[in-house]
Amino acid sequence: MFTFKSSMTPISLFWILLLVVGLHTACSIEPKDNSNTNTTSVDTTQNAPVTFDGEYYFTGKPNDREMMLRIMVKDKNINGSYYYTDEGKEVKVAGKLTSDTMGEMSEYDANGNVVASFNGTFNADGTANIVQQKAGETTKTEFTTTPLKDPAAYQPKQ
Repeated sequence: MFTFKSSMTPISLFWILLLVVGLHTACSIEPKDNSNTNTTSVDTTQNAPVTFDGEYYFTGKPNDREMMLRIMVKDKNINGSYYYTDEGKEVKVAGKLTSDTMGEMSEYDANGNVVASFNGTFNADGTANIVQQKAGETTKTEFTTTPLKDPAAYQPKQ
């Protein structure tokens, strides 16, 4: 608990507080007539919302296997792909941003069944903490991705 020690009495503090409130109120008095009613207003409905739309490239090492990840964000929807560099087979993923700092994606098989899920937290330094879980398994793989310095390095095998 914070304790304020001062030689001021509570009555002195009350008067100082009253003076500050009184000055604030005096500085915001409205005119009594219509002589100064021209005001301008800002239309805040025209301000664009924060957007994360764009294409992003990451690299990470789940289970010590190097992975390259590409995601495209549009209107909080995520579409992308990843591949392990030792295989090169590109795997498609899709999902959504669930907040300004979190997202979720799923990996699907040829029949449209979810075979793995990814939940990520995006950090201010550009990294992302990812939790991957394969369908039907209880174990989760946690890893961190970092931005890929050269997006041209994303080269899955065709």
